[in-house]
Amino acid sequence: MAVKHGKLARLYWWNDTATDMTAESTTESALEAQITATALRRLNPNAGLPTIGGSAAAIPIEDVDYINGIIKFQSSIAGMTSVTVTGEYVTQANLAAVGYITDWTLNVSLDTADETAMGDSWRSFKAGLASWNASATGFFQDNTFMAMITGEASPHESRLWLIEFYVDAPAELDRYVGWGFVTGVNVNASISDLIKMPITIQGFKNIAFFTT
Repeated sequence: MAVKHGKLARLYWWNDTATDMTAESTTESALEAQITATALRRLNPNAGLPTIGGSAAAIPIEDVDYINGIIKFQSSIAGMTSVTVTGEYVTQANLAAVGYITDWTLNVSLDTADETAMGDSWRSFKAGLASWNASATGFFQDNTFMAMITGEASPHESRLWLIEFYVDAPAELDRYVGWGFVTGVNVNASISDLIKMPITIQGFKNIAFFTT
């Protein structure tokens, strides 16, 4: 995916607390099962893979979408209607909105490996793992915001944040959402400008796009 640019993003500090769910029902397709209850779909990114129950219990998991609550399987589960998920999800009550940040840039990339063989006329590549990172600018607030970003006010080892990158104004709701680490903070100001706080973010797990 190409680099995306926008004007407004929102940063949520997570208190590292998650809620257990047991044998939650899913909506199935050919290779995927999505947790049916929308309130339970934001999975704990620090937890291990969810446990699958029901008719797909023996099928290996290929990947997990931790934002949309989607379990992706290595082989088809078409026709299975009793797939359940046991794991942990993060509620909105465990997320504190720290503030808005502006002028964001989002970059999603895909690792590739060269698998060209002797005698080939063209190079060929094999797709690897995807990742994302971002940068944004926050306007100076107080020391609490700085301390929370750097982890000084957080006892939680992970210090993961939930970030929403708005494509339009927040009222339109078109946005990219993902878990990430704030890896850099740099307070600066020119003589005729506002005090700004550029930050850099390293994405953790996947990022997803929402329109509602």
